[in-house]
Amino acid sequence: MPPLRPSAMPRYFFDSDEDGIVYSDDQGTLYDDLPLVRKEALRTLAEMARDGLPHRRIAVKVRDDRGGLVLEVALTFAVETRHFDERIFRIDLRTN
Repeated sequence: MPPLRPSAMPRYFFDSDEDGIVYSDDQGTLYDDLPLVRKEALRTLAEMARDGLPHRRIAVKVRDDRGGLVLEVALTFAVETRHFDERIFRIDLRTN
């Protein structure tokens, strides 16, 4: 009986980036196709967004087992403050 071959499935590493601070995935996960990798990256990014506000930019960078970047998904948050005329928003709460 021939020896068992190691899995031909590629390993992908999902690094998280929060405002430029990168947390590297040192274990990786085996996936047999890129659409599954993309789905996992988007799921991970959604979790980061739920847990990671108020970061201005969050991203998931996916590397292959040779270290090459194969995919990056990112969200950028911006808050704009605009001055308004307070007189427009005053409400008279007095009863007649």
